[in-house]
Amino acid sequence: DYLMKVLVSEKLSEHKYKTPEGYLICTDAILARTGKQTYTKDELFGDGDSTEVNVDRPYKEVFDASTLASFENKPVTIEHPSEEVNVGNYKDYAVGYVRDVHQGKTSDGQDVILGNIVITDQQAINDIEEGKHTNLSCGYDCDILGDDGSYFQHKIRGNHVALCECPRAGITKLQDAIDEMHKYKFEYNMPFYDRKTGESGYDHRSK
Repeated sequence: DYLMKVLVSEKLSEHKYKTPEGYLICTDAILARTGKQTYTKDELFGDGDSTEVNVDRPYKEVFDASTLASFENKPVTIEHPSEEVNVGNYKDYAVGYVRDVHQGKTSDGQDVILGNIVITDQQAINDIEEGKHTNLSCGYDCDILGDDGSYFQHKIRGNHVALCECPRAGITKLQDAIDEMHKYKFEYNMPFYDRKTGESGYDHRSK
């Protein structure tokens, strides 16, 4: 008979474990939620209009099977990269990956996307254990639909999950201590870190 090796060797807390190789596993991490977020029209459409509008992330879109599947095995990064993560730059940005993505609830009953975060980079593990970068923000593509004053996200497709110090959605986090994007690839005015050059700062992007 085949005997699978034990994955977890060290329990750090109720939601954090280490493997025999030293990898950090953070279970039931809150990745994203439903609800409205406020953006300027310029952030959405790149038209120079600073008028603020609400963009809804509806329940049926957030928990659509294709949305959940799109985040499975996607890379975990430190802050949002200044470019989309792909096979060509994965080694420059990835410090781990997310798996077992599914719908769940918070302790107060909010519907959220949960997942297990596997961190394979020593410095990222150190940061998490020291209380740094324990918040999460999902990087994804989606369509923005609706008319003036009533917009919503459609066809959400994950690209990466960033470990952040200041996420946009307050409840996206590693337990014991996401959020998102829209038609443009990445959050506007989000902090970034380039592992190739060591450069960090804030990246403003528009369509």
